Amino acid sequence: MTYTVKPGDIFYTSWGYEQTNVEFYQVVRATSKTVWLAEIASEKESYGFMSEEVRPKLGIFKGDIFRRRLAAWANPDEPQVRIDDCANGYLWTGQSMRASHYA
Repeated sequence: MTYTVKPGDIFYTSWGYEQTNVEFYQVVRATSKTVWLAEIASEKESYGFMSEEVRPKLGIFKGDIFRRRLAAWANPDEPQVRIDDCANGYLWTGQSMRASHYA
């Protein structure tokens, strides 16, 4: 499958056990089957006890650029990427994400 993903698009992960971690990755280069990503910073706004709304800070890079193949596990019409062994990345829709944490 091929997808229309372009530089500037954002992928997110949401994962965790007894808490929800949310991370954002900005596309810096893309082809029809491959993306080059870099993790970006996020802004957080508290909305309750040990919980927050999280949004990406575009262009505020936190790490090195890495390459991933596009895939479609959950929905064949939406591009996804395997970020690492415990997190898949999904195309961000522009909505704030909810995260939670301990201490």
